[in-house]
Amino acid sequence: MPRAVVFDMDGLLLDTERMYGKAAFAACEALGYAMTDVLHRALIGATWAVNRLELERAFGADFPFDVYHLDVRARYIASCADGIALRPGVLELLGLLRERRIPIGVATSEVGEVATRNLSQTGLLDHVQVLVTRDLVRQGKPHPESYLTAAAGLGTDPADCLALEDSHHGARAAIAAGMATILVPDLVPATSEIAAQCLHVARDLHEVYEMLAPL
Repeated sequence: MPRAVVFDMDGLLLDTERMYGKAAFAACEALGYAMTDVLHRALIGATWAVNRLELERAFGADFPFDVYHLDVRARYIASCADGIALRPGVLELLGLLRERRIPIGVATSEVGEVATRNLSQTGLLDHVQVLVTRDLVRQGKPHPESYLTAAAGLGTDPADCLALEDSHHGARAAIAAGMATILVPDLVPATSEIAAQCLHVARDLHEVYEMLAPL
């Protein structure tokens, strides 16, 4: 049993990646560009700076990224207000960790205001001892700073932490921090390259629960 568990948020705890995707497709269409599934998957789990590079590579240097960014955020936040679903197995796993008194952290690429609101809205904030958001670190995922900061906040050596991620960028961040990492893919399937670096690739958080419950 790990001494602490650090979760990603979007696409792992919260079923929000499809909401982001819908907002991104709509924002591109409003600007006269055509988002694709392949391009969208490349953006998942990456910082906005990386998103800018990917979109400018796809659409050209004149792509109005700042306008796009604001539109995506506005559409996404509006959709969150209508309700956010949890990913399968979230409450079961959090309940197990609380029962075992295993501290819980969240390391997310979302900013603090939105992350706090979404976790509160879904009833998950009370489960979390440490919340590390994008505005609290200098470098976002795949840099390990978010996970190292979470481990420090939990008072736990990263080597004693289990990290749970849905994206490849996030998994690389956790692995670089020295954490045993389980990938729970959402929209982007595991590749053989990322799977080889992870402790395990799980179908969902129910499977993670089944792995930890006997320990």
